[in-house]
Amino acid sequence: MNKKTFIEFRRIGWKPKTNIYGIYSLENGGKLGEVYWYGPWRQYTFAPDENTVWHKGCLQDVQEFLDKVNREHREKKIV
Repeated sequence: MNKKTFIEFRRIGWKPKTNIYGIYSLENGGKLGEVYWYGPWRQYTFAPDENTVWHKGCLQDVQEFLDKVNREHREKKIV
């Protein structure tokens, strides 16, 4: 069964060793948050924009994306 997704991740910026990703609604194109490297925790993290509402499926998509970019970063394959 194919999983329906409502968000997409786009690279919107970068730093010397890490990328910054925007999270956007597929329905209306609005920005919902960002994924970026948080140095004190030494991993990519998720920061929702203000006044956004998230459901379980979208949060699972974010978690899967975080797992992917953190794994790739550890392998030195920055996406």
